[in-house]
Amino acid sequence: MRTFYKMYIYVACAIVALVFLMMSGPIALIGAGERGFTETFGQVSDTVYQPGLALKWPLLTTMHTRSLRQQSHQGELQAYSSDLQTMKLSYTLLYQFPESQIVNLYKNFGANPIDDFLIPKLENELKQTVSHYPAEEVVKSRDTIIAQVRESLKKSLLSKGGSLITINDIPIKNIDLSEELEKAIEKKQVKQQEALAQKYELEKAEKQAEMTVVKAEAEAKSIRITAAAITQNPKIIELELVKKWDGKTPETIVAGANTNLLLPGIKQ
Repeated sequence: MRTFYKMYIYVACAIVALVFLMMSGPIALIGAGERGFTETFGQVSDTVYQPGLALKWPLLTTMHTRSLRQQSHQGELQAYSSDLQTMKLSYTLLYQFPESQIVNLYKNFGANPIDDFLIPKLENELKQTVSHYPAEEVVKSRDTIIAQVRESLKKSLLSKGGSLITINDIPIKNIDLSEELEKAIEKKQVKQQEALAQKYELEKAEKQAEMTVVKAEAEAKSIRITAAAITQNPKIIELELVKKWDGKTPETIVAGANTNLLLPGIKQ
């Protein structure tokens, strides 16, 4: 029993020693899509290691690794519109570390540059941009706000060696307004729809009135032209009567004193 217990202790110690050697030994593993750099007694090397195995001083040197793949950060913040309405924004930050900047980021912003540097800058840009829009327009102008924040953030991240962090996108997933504000916006939208409907009916009535006027003017013009033609040539009346005659002798013919009306088939 004692022998088994001793063997158990030896195996456990060997495993711990092996893990310790792998973590603090002379060989470090850099995974696919990652880059590494070393730190010895607080001094950070500018050498960037590619994926694979890398040598380092055991116990004295730490190998830091950074993924170059796209990463995401979920966040929420409270912002104020230009009309002083409070709203909660939920966003996703999609970003990447440029290989040329991973050492610079560590030297200037420590082991967590996203939480310590990028997120405060992003949320400040979001708050400032939203503050230029009334609450109702924030929802409608979501894409415009995202584009403005993205471009502003990209400019602020520029350095001599390029962008400190690559910003791929900042989609705003949700905008929560107060219940009172949502009801007020809904009522306003209903009134706007009613106003549009009334405007449409008014424009329709105006067009119908214009058509009536145009039709009346055309008819009046036609009457004036016909009257002028008859005045200039009274025979037009006889011609029209002949056109409309059905071939039967009328029972009654009314004519003026100076009118000589001749119907087809009737001899004078």
